[in-house]
Amino acid sequence: MRCAPVLLVLAGCSRARPSPAPAEVGSNAGPKATATILSVAAPAGSPSAVPVEAPAREAPVPSGYAVRETFSIMKDPTGVGGAVELLEDARIRPEQLKAEQKVGGDPCAPVGGAPAPAFCKAVTKALRLASVRLVGSDGHDLSTLPLERPLATVELVHLRADVPSYQVTVDLSAEFGSYSGPATRFAEVTDGKLQWLNAVDVRTGKPVPVSVASTLKTAWKRAQFP
Repeated sequence: MRCAPVLLVLAGCSRARPSPAPAEVGSNAGPKATATILSVAAPAGSPSAVPVEAPAREAPVPSGYAVRETFSIMKDPTGVGGAVELLEDARIRPEQLKAEQKVGGDPCAPVGGAPAPAFCKAVTKALRLASVRLVGSDGHDLSTLPLERPLATVELVHLRADVPSYQVTVDLSAEFGSYSGPATRFAEVTDGKLQWLNAVDVRTGKPVPVSVASTLKTAWKRAQFP
């Protein structure tokens, strides 16, 4: 478990609220609050700056899934190398998706009344939930982080100079609720596993995943650290 020295700057008055989503930063009862996550520039020659081809030896893909994105990684001090991959239900056809059909994270049950894409006509069972996994250069599946919706996005970012982070976003928008929307967490390869980046909750003193949300009443951004 890694607790990161990530600085969150929040404007607005906060209010505790129950939510099935991961712990969020930036909730407020009044004007829209904005959280800022400070990041550093990618080190020169940093690997994995863009999605790349699969690692040296492809890891078996779980039945019913397809690899949507792959980010290669060099060996860390513990000797782990390979790739971070985003897995989604193989029945999803990304080329058929419109922006409004992605709201809510399930294209076959879009939020807001948008019509479902054509491929959903052949979907008789609920879409499988997306996940992000770490695979070794030898093709072994090392660890997996399950997600809450069938659709997700992953972006490589550098919150710290010495290690890459993976910005994972899942749209948790609901029909009603000004506090629901895309939720973003950050994952890193630590001790040979892909793990959520944690911070200490000032109320409980316990580590919780760093999570920020974009909703009608909250917002966040990543800023360059000097």
